[in-house]
Amino acid sequence: MKKRYCLFLTALLILSWIPGFAAENTFKVTLKVFPENYVLMIDGREAPLKKEEDSLKSTLVTEGEHAFKFTSPDYKEKTLTLTITEPFILEEKLERTNSGLELVREIHTGLQPKSVEYTEDGKYLVTALLGDKKISVEVFDGKTFEKIKTIVLPKKYGELTGFVEIAFVGHTNEMWVSQMPANVVHVFAMDDFSLKKTIAVKGTSPKVILITADEKRAYVSNYTSHSVSVIDVDSKKLLFTFRTAKQPRGLAESPDGKYLYVAGYFNGVIQKFELPGCKLVKTLDFGYGSKRHLVLDKAKNILYASDMHTGSVYVVDCSDDSLVKRIPVDDKINTIKLSSDGKYLYASSRGPNAEKSYLIKGPRFGRAYAIDTASFSIVDWAWGRNQPTGLAVSPDDRYLAFTDFRDHMIEIYRIGWVK
Repeated sequence: MKKRYCLFLTALLILSWIPGFAAENTFKVTLKVFPENYVLMIDGREAPLKKEEDSLKSTLVTEGEHAFKFTSPDYKEKTLTLTITEPFILEEKLERTNSGLELVREIHTGLQPKSVEYTEDGKYLVTALLGDKKISVEVFDGKTFEKIKTIVLPKKYGELTGFVEIAFVGHTNEMWVSQMPANVVHVFAMDDFSLKKTIAVKGTSPKVILITADEKRAYVSNYTSHSVSVIDVDSKKLLFTFRTAKQPRGLAESPDGKYLYVAGYFNGVIQKFELPGCKLVKTLDFGYGSKRHLVLDKAKNILYASDMHTGSVYVVDCSDDSLVKRIPVDDKINTIKLSSDGKYLYASSRGPNAEKSYLIKGPRFGRAYAIDTASFSIVDWAWGRNQPTGLAVSPDDRYLAFTDFRDHMIEIYRIGWVK
Protein backbone atom coordinates (compact mmCIF):
# COMPACT_ATOMS: atom_id res chain seq x y z
CA MET A 1 0.00 0.00 0.00
CA LYS A 2 2.80 2.39 0.95
CA LYS A 3 4.62 1.60 -2.30
CA ARG A 4 1.53 2.31 -4.43
CA TYR A 5 0.87 5.59 -2.59
CA CYS A 6 4.46 6.74 -3.15
CA LEU A 7 4.29 5.76 -6.82
CA PHE A 8 1.06 7.75 -7.15
CA LEU A 9 2.59 10.89 -5.65
CA THR A 10 5.77 10.44 -7.66
CA ALA A 11 3.72 10.21 -10.83
CA LEU A 12 1.87 13.37 -9.89
CA LEU A 13 5.16 15.12 -9.30
CA ILE A 14 6.50 14.04 -12.70
CA LEU A 15 3.31 15.03 -14.48
CA SER A 16 3.26 18.39 -12.69
CA TRP A 17 6.53 19.25 -14.40
CA ILE A 18 4.86 18.87 -17.80
CA PRO A 19 3.62 22.28 -19.11
CA GLY A 20 -0.13 22.53 -19.13
CA PHE A 21 -0.75 19.62 -16.77
CA ALA A 22 -2.87 20.22 -13.67
CA ALA A 23 -4.07 17.39 -11.48
CA GLU A 24 -7.66 17.89 -10.38
CA ASN A 25 -7.99 18.56 -6.64
CA THR A 26 -4.22 18.19 -6.15
CA PHE A 27 -2.08 21.05 -4.90
CA LYS A 28 1.61 21.78 -4.54
CA VAL A 29 2.82 22.28 -0.99
CA THR A 30 6.21 24.00 -0.75
CA LEU A 31 8.14 23.16 2.40
CA LYS A 32 10.64 25.31 4.30
CA VAL A 33 11.44 23.00 7.20
CA PHE A 34 14.50 22.63 9.42
CA PRO A 35 16.55 20.61 9.88
CA GLU A 36 16.64 19.78 6.19
CA ASN A 37 17.21 16.03 6.65
CA TYR A 38 13.62 15.33 7.64
CA VAL A 39 11.14 12.70 6.55
CA LEU A 40 7.57 13.77 5.87
CA MET A 41 4.75 11.31 6.48
CA ILE A 42 1.32 12.30 5.13
CA ASP A 43 -1.52 10.28 6.62
CA GLY A 44 0.96 7.66 7.73
CA ARG A 45 2.75 7.26 4.38
CA GLU A 46 6.11 8.72 3.40
CA ALA A 47 5.70 11.57 0.93
CA PRO A 48 8.14 11.97 -2.00
CA LEU A 49 9.85 15.36 -1.91
CA LYS A 50 11.10 17.39 -4.83
CA LYS A 51 14.13 19.64 -4.25
CA GLU A 52 13.43 23.32 -4.99
CA GLU A 53 15.72 26.35 -4.77
CA ASP A 54 17.81 26.93 -1.64
CA SER A 55 16.41 24.84 1.22
CA LEU A 56 12.91 24.50 -0.19
CA LYS A 57 11.26 21.19 -1.07
CA SER A 58 7.81 20.40 -2.39
CA THR A 59 5.24 17.65 -2.63
CA LEU A 60 1.79 17.22 -4.14
CA VAL A 61 -1.20 16.72 -1.84
CA THR A 62 -4.83 16.02 -2.64
CA GLU A 63 -7.52 18.40 -1.46
CA GLY A 64 -8.83 17.88 2.05
CA GLU A 65 -7.61 17.33 5.60
CA HIS A 66 -4.28 15.56 6.11
CA ALA A 67 -1.91 14.71 8.94
CA PHE A 68 1.65 15.90 8.24
CA LYS A 69 4.25 14.24 10.49
CA PHE A 70 7.87 15.42 10.38
CA THR A 71 10.68 13.29 11.81
CA SER A 72 14.45 13.65 11.85
CA PRO A 73 17.25 11.98 13.85
CA ASP A 74 17.91 13.72 17.21
CA TYR A 75 14.77 15.85 16.88
CA LYS A 76 11.30 15.64 18.39
CA GLU A 77 8.69 14.60 15.86
CA LYS A 78 5.98 17.11 14.99
CA THR A 79 2.52 16.39 13.61
CA LEU A 80 0.27 19.03 12.03
CA THR A 81 -3.29 18.64 10.85
CA LEU A 82 -3.72 20.70 7.69
CA THR A 83 -6.68 21.32 5.43
CA ILE A 84 -5.43 21.64 1.84
CA THR A 85 -7.54 23.85 -0.44
CA GLU A 86 -4.87 25.59 -2.55
CA PRO A 87 -1.10 25.66 -3.12
CA PHE A 88 0.83 27.17 -0.20
CA ILE A 89 4.18 27.36 1.57
CA LEU A 90 4.54 25.56 4.89
CA GLU A 91 7.29 26.86 7.19
CA GLU A 92 8.09 24.74 10.23
CA LYS A 93 10.94 23.71 12.51
CA LEU A 94 11.65 20.80 14.82
CA GLU A 95 13.07 20.94 18.34
CA ARG A 96 16.30 19.14 19.26
CA THR A 97 15.89 16.21 21.68
CA ASN A 98 19.26 16.72 23.40
CA SER A 99 18.95 20.47 23.96
CA GLY A 100 18.62 22.21 27.32
CA LEU A 101 16.56 24.90 25.58
CA GLU A 102 12.87 23.94 25.64
CA LEU A 103 10.29 25.82 23.58
CA VAL A 104 7.38 26.85 25.81
CA ARG A 105 5.54 29.55 23.86
CA GLU A 106 5.32 31.33 20.52
CA ILE A 107 3.76 34.78 20.80
CA HIS A 108 2.37 36.52 17.72
CA THR A 109 3.19 40.23 17.56
CA GLY A 110 2.69 43.22 15.33
CA LEU A 111 4.83 43.68 12.23
CA GLN A 112 8.60 43.28 12.46
CA PRO A 113 9.41 43.00 16.18
CA LYS A 114 12.91 44.51 16.27
CA SER A 115 13.84 44.23 19.94
CA VAL A 116 12.57 42.49 23.05
CA GLU A 117 13.41 43.24 26.68
CA TYR A 118 12.47 42.02 30.15
CA THR A 119 11.92 44.63 32.83
CA GLU A 120 14.43 44.36 35.69
CA ASP A 121 11.85 42.69 37.95
CA GLY A 122 10.79 40.27 35.22
CA LYS A 123 7.19 41.47 35.44
CA TYR A 124 6.94 42.50 31.81
CA LEU A 125 8.31 41.46 28.43
CA VAL A 126 8.29 44.31 25.93
CA THR A 127 8.85 44.45 22.18
CA ALA A 128 9.32 47.43 19.85
CA LEU A 129 7.89 47.08 16.33
CA LEU A 130 9.85 48.37 13.36
CA GLY A 131 7.27 48.01 10.60
CA ASP A 132 3.79 48.40 12.09
CA LYS A 133 1.83 51.57 11.34
CA LYS A 134 -0.86 50.79 13.90
CA ILE A 135 1.13 49.47 16.87
CA SER A 136 4.31 50.96 18.28
CA VAL A 137 5.12 48.80 21.31
CA GLU A 138 3.57 45.67 22.81
CA VAL A 139 3.76 44.63 26.47
CA PHE A 140 3.36 41.04 27.67
CA ASP A 141 3.16 39.49 31.11
CA GLY A 142 6.62 38.18 31.97
CA LYS A 143 5.23 34.99 33.56
CA THR A 144 2.13 34.04 31.54
CA PHE A 145 3.27 35.73 28.29
CA GLU A 146 -0.23 37.05 27.72
CA LYS A 147 -0.48 40.49 26.10
CA ILE A 148 -1.48 43.15 28.60
CA LYS A 149 -0.91 46.37 26.66
CA THR A 150 -0.77 47.62 23.09
CA ILE A 151 0.85 51.04 22.88
CA VAL A 152 -0.41 53.20 20.02
CA LEU A 153 1.28 56.57 19.60
CA PRO A 154 -0.27 59.66 17.99
CA LYS A 155 -0.61 59.41 14.21
CA LYS A 156 2.33 61.73 13.45
CA TYR A 157 4.63 59.23 15.12
CA GLY A 158 2.81 55.93 14.72
CA GLU A 159 2.49 56.04 10.94
CA LEU A 160 6.21 56.72 10.58
CA THR A 161 6.90 53.28 12.12
CA GLY A 162 10.56 52.48 12.92
CA PHE A 163 10.49 51.73 16.66
CA VAL A 164 13.80 50.07 17.51
CA GLU A 165 15.29 49.66 20.98
CA ILE A 166 14.09 49.75 24.59
CA ALA A 167 15.66 50.79 27.90
CA PHE A 168 14.30 51.09 31.45
CA VAL A 169 14.99 53.64 34.18
CA GLY A 170 14.40 52.30 37.67
CA HIS A 171 14.25 55.39 39.85
CA THR A 172 11.78 57.16 37.55
CA ASN A 173 9.85 53.98 36.69
CA GLU A 174 10.12 54.72 32.98
CA MET A 175 10.55 52.96 29.66
CA TRP A 176 12.48 54.67 26.86
CA VAL A 177 11.94 53.64 23.21
CA SER A 178 13.85 54.94 20.19
CA GLN A 179 12.16 55.73 16.86
CA MET A 180 14.41 56.04 13.83
CA PRO A 181 12.31 57.95 11.24
CA ALA A 182 11.15 60.55 13.79
CA ASN A 183 14.67 61.03 15.27
CA VAL A 184 13.26 60.89 18.78
CA VAL A 185 13.15 58.86 21.97
CA HIS A 186 9.75 58.33 23.61
CA VAL A 187 9.48 58.12 27.39
CA PHE A 188 6.64 56.09 28.91
CA ALA A 189 5.44 55.77 32.50
CA MET A 190 5.63 52.11 33.53
CA ASP A 191 2.63 52.25 35.85
CA ASP A 192 0.13 52.77 33.02
CA PHE A 193 2.39 52.90 29.89
CA SER A 194 1.27 56.43 29.11
CA LEU A 195 3.50 58.71 27.05
CA LYS A 196 5.28 61.19 29.32
CA LYS A 197 7.61 62.95 26.90
CA THR A 198 9.17 62.78 23.45
CA ILE A 199 12.81 63.85 23.20
CA ALA A 200 14.38 65.04 19.94
CA VAL A 201 17.89 63.58 19.81
CA LYS A 202 19.31 66.10 17.27
CA GLY A 203 20.66 63.20 15.25
CA THR A 204 19.24 60.84 12.66
CA SER A 205 18.11 57.22 12.99
CA PRO A 206 18.48 56.74 16.76
CA LYS A 207 18.88 53.11 17.77
CA VAL A 208 20.44 51.85 21.02
CA ILE A 209 19.66 53.60 24.31
CA LEU A 210 22.09 53.14 27.21
CA ILE A 211 21.07 54.28 30.68
CA THR A 212 24.16 54.71 32.86
CA ALA A 213 24.57 52.69 36.06
CA ASP A 214 23.81 55.75 38.20
CA GLU A 215 20.79 56.51 35.97
CA LYS A 216 21.85 60.11 35.51
CA ARG A 217 22.49 60.04 31.79
CA ALA A 218 21.13 58.33 28.70
CA TYR A 219 23.29 57.79 25.63
CA VAL A 220 21.59 57.24 22.27
CA SER A 221 23.46 56.05 19.16
CA ASN A 222 22.38 57.86 15.97
CA TYR A 223 23.01 55.44 13.12
CA THR A 224 22.95 57.71 10.05
CA SER A 225 24.25 60.97 11.53
CA HIS A 226 27.24 59.08 13.01
CA SER A 227 26.81 60.56 16.44
CA VAL A 228 25.71 59.84 20.01
CA SER A 229 23.21 62.01 21.90
CA VAL A 230 23.69 62.66 25.62
CA ILE A 231 20.47 63.22 27.59
CA ASP A 232 19.90 64.12 31.24
CA VAL A 233 17.56 61.42 32.54
CA ASP A 234 15.68 63.46 35.15
CA SER A 235 15.11 66.65 33.13
CA LYS A 236 14.79 64.78 29.80
CA LYS A 237 16.92 67.51 28.21
CA LEU A 238 19.45 66.92 25.48
CA LEU A 239 22.85 67.96 26.83
CA PHE A 240 24.95 67.58 23.66
CA THR A 241 25.87 65.24 20.84
CA PHE A 242 29.30 64.03 19.77
CA ARG A 243 30.70 62.48 16.60
CA THR A 244 31.56 58.80 16.29
CA ALA A 245 32.71 56.34 13.65
CA LYS A 246 30.21 55.62 10.87
CA GLN A 247 26.95 53.93 11.81
CA PRO A 248 27.27 53.69 15.60
CA ARG A 249 25.04 51.13 17.22
CA GLY A 250 25.99 49.19 20.36
CA LEU A 251 26.87 51.07 23.56
CA ALA A 252 28.46 49.95 26.84
CA GLU A 253 29.63 51.80 29.94
CA SER A 254 32.84 50.69 31.67
CA PRO A 255 32.42 49.30 35.22
CA ASP A 256 33.99 52.40 36.79
CA GLY A 257 31.76 54.73 34.77
CA LYS A 258 34.75 56.52 33.27
CA TYR A 259 34.41 55.35 29.67
CA LEU A 260 31.80 54.72 27.01
CA TYR A 261 32.36 52.06 24.34
CA VAL A 262 30.64 52.62 20.97
CA ALA A 263 30.34 49.93 18.27
CA GLY A 264 30.81 51.06 14.67
CA TYR A 265 28.74 49.00 12.27
CA PHE A 266 30.22 50.45 9.06
CA ASN A 267 33.77 49.13 9.46
CA GLY A 268 33.66 47.19 12.72
CA VAL A 269 35.74 49.39 15.00
CA ILE A 270 34.93 49.93 18.67
CA GLN A 271 35.59 53.44 19.96
CA LYS A 272 36.36 54.31 23.57
CA PHE A 273 35.30 57.73 24.86
CA GLU A 274 36.27 59.32 28.16
CA LEU A 275 33.35 60.49 30.28
CA PRO A 276 31.74 62.87 31.04
CA GLY A 277 33.13 64.97 28.18
CA CYS A 278 32.97 62.14 25.61
CA LYS A 279 36.51 62.66 24.31
CA LEU A 280 37.78 59.90 22.04
CA VAL A 281 40.75 58.19 23.69
CA LYS A 282 41.11 54.95 21.72
CA THR A 283 39.88 53.08 18.66
CA LEU A 284 39.83 49.29 18.87
CA ASP A 285 40.30 47.71 15.44
CA PHE A 286 40.28 43.91 15.23
CA GLY A 287 39.86 43.74 11.47
CA TYR A 288 37.03 44.63 9.13
CA GLY A 289 33.56 43.81 10.38
CA SER A 290 30.13 45.12 11.35
CA LYS A 291 29.93 45.47 15.12
CA ARG A 292 26.33 45.52 16.23
CA HIS A 293 25.74 44.95 19.93
CA LEU A 294 27.92 45.45 23.01
CA VAL A 295 27.52 43.78 26.41
CA LEU A 296 29.79 44.34 29.41
CA ASP A 297 30.52 41.84 32.17
CA LYS A 298 31.28 44.26 34.98
CA ALA A 299 32.51 41.58 37.38
CA LYS A 300 35.15 40.32 34.95
CA ASN A 301 35.72 43.66 33.18
CA ILE A 302 35.07 41.91 29.86
CA LEU A 303 33.37 43.46 26.83
CA TYR A 304 31.47 41.25 24.36
CA ALA A 305 30.74 42.54 20.85
CA SER A 306 28.60 40.86 18.19
CA ASP A 307 29.71 41.23 14.58
CA MET A 308 27.24 40.60 11.77
CA HIS A 309 29.84 40.56 8.99
CA THR A 310 32.07 37.90 10.51
CA GLY A 311 29.26 36.05 12.29
CA SER A 312 31.30 36.18 15.48
CA VAL A 313 31.38 37.42 19.04
CA TYR A 314 34.52 39.32 20.05
CA VAL A 315 35.77 39.14 23.64
CA VAL A 316 37.72 42.20 24.83
CA ASP A 317 39.66 42.67 28.08
CA CYS A 318 38.74 46.17 29.21
CA SER A 319 41.80 46.49 31.44
CA ASP A 320 43.95 47.03 28.34
CA ASP A 321 41.34 46.80 25.55
CA SER A 322 43.03 43.76 24.03
CA LEU A 323 41.28 41.03 22.07
CA VAL A 324 40.96 37.88 24.16
CA LYS A 325 39.03 35.71 21.72
CA ARG A 326 36.96 35.76 18.55
CA ILE A 327 34.15 33.20 18.82
CA PRO A 328 32.75 32.12 15.42
CA VAL A 329 29.02 31.53 15.87
CA ASP A 330 26.80 31.76 12.77
CA ASP A 331 25.62 33.96 9.91
CA LYS A 332 24.50 37.47 10.81
CA ILE A 333 24.89 37.49 14.59
CA ASN A 334 22.57 40.15 16.01
CA THR A 335 21.76 40.70 19.67
CA ILE A 336 23.78 39.30 22.58
CA LYS A 337 22.78 39.14 26.24
CA LEU A 338 24.64 37.99 29.36
CA SER A 339 23.10 35.87 32.12
CA SER A 340 22.93 37.57 35.51
CA ASP A 341 25.76 35.40 36.87
CA GLY A 342 27.90 36.01 33.78
CA LYS A 343 28.27 32.29 33.06
CA TYR A 344 26.44 32.30 29.73
CA LEU A 345 26.28 34.66 26.79
CA TYR A 346 23.25 34.26 24.53
CA ALA A 347 23.23 35.31 20.87
CA SER A 348 20.63 35.53 18.12
CA SER A 349 21.60 34.63 14.57
CA ARG A 350 19.48 35.97 11.74
CA GLY A 351 20.81 33.35 9.32
CA PRO A 352 22.11 34.08 5.79
CA ASN A 353 20.54 36.89 3.79
CA ALA A 354 18.36 36.27 0.78
CA GLU A 355 20.22 36.82 -2.49
CA LYS A 356 18.05 39.75 -3.54
CA SER A 357 17.80 41.62 -0.23
CA TYR A 358 18.08 41.19 3.53
CA LEU A 359 14.62 42.74 3.73
CA ILE A 360 13.02 39.48 2.59
CA LYS A 361 13.16 36.04 4.18
CA GLY A 362 16.52 34.29 3.89
CA PRO A 363 17.19 30.77 2.55
CA ARG A 364 17.18 29.20 6.01
CA PHE A 365 15.97 29.92 9.52
CA GLY A 366 18.19 31.56 12.11
CA ARG A 367 19.14 30.25 15.54
CA ALA A 368 19.61 31.21 19.17
CA TYR A 369 22.89 30.20 20.85
CA ALA A 370 24.20 29.73 24.38
CA ILE A 371 27.94 30.36 24.85
CA ASP A 372 29.88 29.28 27.94
CA THR A 373 31.91 32.31 29.03
CA ALA A 374 34.53 30.18 30.81
CA SER A 375 35.50 28.19 27.72
CA PHE A 376 34.15 30.64 25.10
CA SER A 377 32.47 27.70 23.39
CA ILE A 378 28.93 27.12 22.12
CA VAL A 379 27.20 24.73 24.52
CA ASP A 380 23.65 24.75 23.17
CA TRP A 381 21.43 26.18 20.46
CA ALA A 382 17.88 26.11 19.11
CA TRP A 383 16.33 26.80 15.73
CA GLY A 384 14.53 30.09 15.37
CA ARG A 385 12.37 30.97 12.42
CA ASN A 386 12.81 33.79 9.88
CA GLN A 387 15.46 36.26 11.08
CA PRO A 388 15.79 35.99 14.87
CA THR A 389 16.84 39.52 15.88
CA GLY A 390 15.96 40.89 19.31
CA LEU A 391 16.89 38.77 22.32
CA ALA A 392 16.35 38.91 26.09
CA VAL A 393 17.07 36.80 29.17
CA SER A 394 14.71 36.86 32.15
CA PRO A 395 16.21 38.32 35.36
CA ASP A 396 16.07 34.89 37.03
CA ASP A 397 17.94 33.38 34.03
CA ARG A 398 15.17 30.83 33.48
CA TYR A 399 13.83 32.04 30.13
CA LEU A 400 15.29 33.11 26.81
CA ALA A 401 13.13 35.22 24.51
CA PHE A 402 13.91 36.23 20.94
CA THR A 403 12.01 37.84 18.09
CA ASP A 404 11.49 36.29 14.66
CA PHE A 405 11.62 39.55 12.75
CA ARG A 406 10.08 38.30 9.49
CA ASP A 407 7.49 36.06 11.14
CA HIS A 408 6.17 38.74 13.54
CA MET A 409 6.69 36.50 16.53
CA ILE A 410 8.46 36.14 19.88
CA GLU A 411 9.69 32.69 20.88
CA ILE A 412 10.09 31.80 24.55
CA TYR A 413 12.48 29.03 25.63
CA ARG A 414 12.94 27.58 29.09
CA ILE A 415 16.66 27.33 30.01
CA GLY A 416 16.90 23.81 31.36
CA TRP A 417 20.20 24.03 33.22
CA VAL A 418 18.88 26.78 35.52
CA LYS A 419 16.98 25.32 38.47
